[in-house]
Amino acid sequence: MREDKEAELETLRNVKIFLTEKLKQNEDVTLILQKDINILKEVIRVEKQITGKTQFQLGQKERDLAELRDETVKMEAELRSQVSSLTHRNQELELKVGELAADK
Repeated sequence: MREDKEAELETLRNVKIFLTEKLKQNEDVTLILQKDINILKEVIRVEKQITGKTQFQLGQKERDLAELRDETVKMEAELRSQVSSLTHRNQELELKVGELAADK
């Protein structure tokens, strides 16, 4: 009977040792996972900052592009006006040249 109890105690000790080792392994895995989670949180935070800055810069570039488009349209209108004016002036000069040539 005593041998049975000693064998049972030995089995219980072995189970305790096994479970303690498993618990230690689980704690180690938990610590690693917590570190991984913290790293991922930091990555997400940095990505959010980058995204925010990128969106801000994109907004600025869109505004710049809109301004350039407006300036281009304005310049095109001015150039068309100048071309029209010069064309009209050229036609007037051609008429005068024609009149002068006819007078000779």
